[in-house]
Amino acid sequence: MKFLPLTKDGGKVYAGFWKRLAAGIIDLLVWLPFIFIFHYVQSISIVAAMIATIIFYLSFSIYNVCFNLKYGGSLGKLAVRIRVTKPNGQKISLEEALLRSSVEIVFSVFFAVTQVYAISNVEPESYLKAGFIERTNLILPLIPAYGNYADILNNIWYWSEMIVLLFNKRKRALHDFIAGTVVINKVKEVATGIVATPNQCPHCSGAIIEEAVTCKHCGVWLKSYNEMLEDKLPSTDYNDEAYPDEQKNIYKYTKIALILSLIWLAGLGSIIGIIYSRKALKIIKASPNILSGKGMAIFSMILGIIGVSFWGVVAVGAIISK
Repeated sequence: MKFLPLTKDGGKVYAGFWKRLAAGIIDLLVWLPFIFIFHYVQSISIVAAMIATIIFYLSFSIYNVCFNLKYGGSLGKLAVRIRVTKPNGQKISLEEALLRSSVEIVFSVFFAVTQVYAISNVEPESYLKAGFIERTNLILPLIPAYGNYADILNNIWYWSEMIVLLFNKRKRALHDFIAGTVVINKVKEVATGIVATPNQCPHCSGAIIEEAVTCKHCGVWLKSYNEMLEDKLPSTDYNDEAYPDEQKNIYKYTKIALILSLIWLAGLGSIIGIIYSRKALKIIKASPNILSGKGMAIFSMILGIIGVSFWGVVAVGAIISK
């Protein structure tokens, strides 16, 4: 798989931290009206509150999946002119859109379940009359203990996303590695200056000229540019043409390891995650400096070890308390 270059015509190809942060803030502002609607619906009845909670937690993930698939990014990303694409600049598929939000969806489902459980056990009259902050204080003590562990895992995931994004040259977050995607800056159409017959972008069907490097309508890098890369640029990552099966297995094992280590499943997911991380590392070790994925495999193994270590901490705490 070919990646786009790090720079083009003096500009950065990959969207950095600040642009992605700005996109997230814009998305939050877009969702503010829905938060107020959610608060209002919660005051109607307990049943309405439970239904609204489920919809609220899942809707943001659905929003991301649909917009990434259809437009290449959320409203925030579109506003700051960045796009989610495949590593070669092509439009992502439904599978990649789902994988990109897979961990977020898992946490959303889990939090929705724990919130609904808490709401079902709260005193109805007090809950329906309470304000937003008061409602939160009423249901927090009723959330099952495992909900707190999920919150810890969610925080680990969030900060891991930040760290990984900041310290790799293509500014890919963990969900980009899981889905095999990148986030690029939308750039203006670049041509040779020769007037050519207009053609159509294979991604958005917009009119473009034959020499275009990117589509001026959707910002996606075009296939003609990927062909230019093959002619002029050496592969900067790995040779998956020489070892296609091995690279696919590394992708598969690291994705399984990362997702299961994050889900945890009372330690079972962590154990399976460690096993699959080891499988990926064995394949990489057999072909040094050719296949990619070592960093993600190691990171997944570390998460798995942390998950397994949790029970050791619990055991030590139990012994000390006695």
